[in-house]
Amino acid sequence: MLVGSTSKRTFVIAVMLAISCVPAYAQDKNAPVRLPRIVVPYTGFDFGDVYKGEVVSQIFVIKNEGDADLNLEFTAACACESTTSDRVIPAGKEGKAQIELDTSSQAGVTKKFAILHTNDPDKPDIMLYLSANVLTSPIGGAVSGVALRQGKYVGPLFVGPATFWGFRAISGKSGRMVFDISADKTPVKITRVEGHHDLLVTRLESVQEGKTYKLIIESTSNAPPGSYNSEFILITDSPVLPRLPIGVAFRVEAAGSTGAVRPPSSTEVPPVAAAVEPQQ
Repeated sequence: MLVGSTSKRTFVIAVMLAISCVPAYAQDKNAPVRLPRIVVPYTGFDFGDVYKGEVVSQIFVIKNEGDADLNLEFTAACACESTTSDRVIPAGKEGKAQIELDTSSQAGVTKKFAILHTNDPDKPDIMLYLSANVLTSPIGGAVSGVALRQGKYVGPLFVGPATFWGFRAISGKSGRMVFDISADKTPVKITRVEGHHDLLVTRLESVQEGKTYKLIIESTSNAPPGSYNSEFILITDSPVLPRLPIGVAFRVEAAGSTGAVRPPSSTEVPPVAAAVEPQQ
């Protein structure tokens, strides 16, 4: 009698468990599939006339308007290009992909592509490009009498000496670095600087509104000896370049130090601006 009762109870429990599993199974089976959805507002940039030897680049905004992570792999179609991008962009967020081209090996009308590979099933591959008319001498070399500026184009802006640079300071004094930013062809307003570092003070100066700006970065006089780096974002009114990252590395040396300046380690080590004297 006890055995029969136990068997019956076990059977009832098994049936109840089986029934309770059916709705969950049905729900999982009918659940919507979460997918990424890539949106690239601008897929190319034309620089117009540039001199042979100038460096041109563009930062492309990549949006994920889906409801799953967007995975990216960015490959250049030419050895003359370099490419970087975010690897993963979460749902509802945006990231970036960048192409850079050194025009030293180019001449005349040039258009270079790079392929953005994604896990968006509707857009597995997206072509991004840079184009320019590279001015040369009659024999295809650099234009005689033209001194190239130090720096590079990033979309509609030219940034010097680079978009990532370094400086030094002596303990007890402040150091200073100045980035020159100009909109040579189309007016671009830089509205503000975003970013913070406890040992740095930033100041944006408008030399000519919509045309020329200076980003001045100074280390504080109480910065302890050591190596540091940081990134600041210039916010613009340009739809093709709404955000421009500027990286800076600096080294604070003890007073009386005579050793060579060694820039902080980074994925992109900047030169240290030896010509910039520490400020009082």
